Amino acid sequence: MNYLRVIFLGLLGGLAYFQIYEQIGSAFSTNSVIKVDGLLNVWASYSGLLICTYLTIYYLKDMFHLSINIGNVNKVGILIFVVIAPLLTIVTFGQTKSNVSSYVECKSERKISSRYSSRTYAINEELCSALSQHD
Repeated sequence: MNYLRVIFLGLLGGLAYFQIYEQIGSAFSTNSVIKVDGLLNVWASYSGLLICTYLTIYYLKDMFHLSINIGNVNKVGILIFVVIAPLLTIVTFGQTKSNVSSYVECKSERKISSRYSSRTYAINEELCSALSQHD
């Protein structure tokens, strides 16, 4: 059963990693069009990656009877959700907002739902118009 947990957490952690990679790319991008994920999406990505990594180590420790001290699952989980992930989120989201401060928001490209939100920014209005006509 622990093998399935490790595989599942590895896949979930990999998905979170690719989301974070994209979000950090947006934070430092110089492209003419930048998509910015919502704050909660960034927080969920960091939380997912950190929790999946921690739980994978936790289950591997149990599977191989390793004597490393990795702390109490509940305390570490709360620390990740309440302190570490929000700090990383604030830094990433702040840098992203700073990066797109001179850009124009493309209102037609905005995506808002109960599970995902993003805003698209472009260097100028003409590029926004071209994006909306492309769809």
